[in-house]
Amino acid sequence: MDAAKPGTVAYALRAAQVPPAVARGYSDATGIVRLRAWQRDVLEGPDGVAAGANAVVTVDTAGGKSCVAEVALLRGAFRGEGGVALYVLPFLALVAEKARTLRRALRDHDERCARADRCAVVDCGEGPDAP
Repeated sequence: MDAAKPGTVAYALRAAQVPPAVARGYSDATGIVRLRAWQRDVLEGPDGVAAGANAVVTVDTAGGKSCVAEVALLRGAFRGEGGVALYVLPFLALVAEKARTLRRALRDHDERCARADRCAVVDCGEGPDAP
């Protein structure tokens, strides 16, 4: 993973106060290293999502919305207030894919931390990973 330079997902996750093991896991699970210019604008800086600001993002299919949503989701899950983050997706296959990705991203963190600090991923879809 890039050394948390501006314009990288590592930098955005660090700014979002996501634990380093989760940031590494996220980059490994998604393969995302560099942010697109619009993602950087939305995520970084004092008015960015990573700093707790709100944003409405409308981008074409495959435009990179998931990365922004996932940084916001992970920020919510790890903000230190016992937060709950909800990720609503339109298709069951996408639910299963994102649940797998987030479980992979969280694996190292959850294996090394106290039970109370673990982050559960619950797939409420009807796919094969559903409870």
